Amino acid sequence: MSFLRTLAAQATEVEYPPGSGLKYRLKALVGADLLCEHIALLAAIMPPSQADREVSAAINEATGADKEALQTQANQELMLRAMDPDLQARAWQLACACVVGSVVEACGGDGVWEPIKVVADDAARDLGATPPRVHLSDLAPGTIKYLANIIRNLSFGGEDARQRVARFLREQAPMPASGEVR
Repeated sequence: MSFLRTLAAQATEVEYPPGSGLKYRLKALVGADLLCEHIALLAAIMPPSQADREVSAAINEATGADKEALQTQANQELMLRAMDPDLQARAWQLACACVVGSVVEACGGDGVWEPIKVVADDAARDLGATPPRVHLSDLAPGTIKYLANIIRNLSFGGEDARQRVARFLREQAPMPASGEVR
């Protein structure tokens, strides 16, 4: 079995647009997949800043109307940040990098799977290559956003992974004081 077929056997199948018969096989991503596309994944998954942690702590300690007011203000600030054009552009770049790094095969309505490579550079498009290289713009509208959401969940584990990380962090012993050796 070829390496690509082995990857495809472990991949997740997704149909988009729903009911179209057009399916994609997606592999889970690792950091190297995104680094190859020169996208800084860390910016998207970094922990909250110190200011965000302080606001969260203040909200947790507040009670009654104060708590509601602080939560409302924090939500408004979050919405403003989310609407930032630079952040939107970075999110789009990440979505594109996810699709480029994850799609390994495609299947039309005929049920025949073919290896493909999705590329971000229009000059790299080559439908005659083996495997064919299709540009992101060749995908149906909405495909990038839809697949990227699935790819991130597949790659990073979604809520289950968040719970495992939280348990891991709670179970860690305190760090030794500076200079101590365990």
